[in-house]
Amino acid sequence: MAAQPLRPVDDRHTDWPAAGARVPRAVGGTARDDDSSNSGSTGPTTPRRIGSHAEGTVLSNRYRLIRLLGRGGMGEVYEAFDEDLRVRIALKTLRTKPSEGVERSEALEWLKQELRVGRSVAHRNLCRLYDFGSDQGIHFITMELLRGPTLAQHLEELKRPLTQQELAPIVEQICAGLSELHGRDLVHLDIKPSNVVLEEDRVVVTDFGLAALQRETALGGSPWYMAPEQVERKAIDLRADVFALGVLIYEALTRKLPFPGSTDDEIARARLFMRPVELENDSAPRPVRRLISQCLSKDPRNRPQRATDVALRFTLK
Repeated sequence: MAAQPLRPVDDRHTDWPAAGARVPRAVGGTARDDDSSNSGSTGPTTPRRIGSHAEGTVLSNRYRLIRLLGRGGMGEVYEAFDEDLRVRIALKTLRTKPSEGVERSEALEWLKQELRVGRSVAHRNLCRLYDFGSDQGIHFITMELLRGPTLAQHLEELKRPLTQQELAPIVEQICAGLSELHGRDLVHLDIKPSNVVLEEDRVVVTDFGLAALQRETALGGSPWYMAPEQVERKAIDLRADVFALGVLIYEALTRKLPFPGSTDDEIARARLFMRPVELENDSAPRPVRRLISQCLSKDPRNRPQRATDVALRFTLK
């Protein structure tokens, strides 16, 4: 069976946009960060809408919303200005009505979990998270503002697969971030191209909303990237992230997905009962094809046992 071409992923369980994809180096030309003046205005105007809120909305008497960066089934991410610290940040809000099948209380817990995990780790390849807030019925967390496209956006714009040489530094830095999480007994559980941001000088893993302690039961994930043990709601460990990393590498090298299916149920069945579609010989050298095949093994014992093992083998070090 042919590999699946790229298609929109059903992310209703984890649909948080990345914290700052496609952020320009400056917003508002040469204006200061705290300059919200409009010298050409001759009278009061109605603030324009940015996402679910009006431009200039201030939350908790501190965070002024500047523009919408992304929207998902669970919430929205804005560029905001921290009036106290005089810096620009990213601010992620929880939608009043999350995606179908998700209770708002459950989504709120994921938001808080993301903050708890993000504040427990510090690594250049992991997005830094700052604080939780609630104002006017709006729940939100604040985080560093990332400047660059997600890996998903990069692949879409490139219109071709990445070469192993192009992908190697990306994989190496993803693995470095994951190793920091794994070293603290945490599993990310939602590794995918849309949760990886490519800045000029680094690669950043984002979205810790589903992260869990090792040996806990996974609560969800993005269907295309979930390990079989996530699908079966079994106890998970860092090797679930290794599986997702294998899917990401496969996708980046081919712009296709390794398992067939058009619905969550079909994808789950393929993950549990079918072998991934083998990579064509010209997609990657044999050692890389073997590495990907091992990452996608249904039995965690047959996968690489650490993210660093994947990085070392993929980068040929």
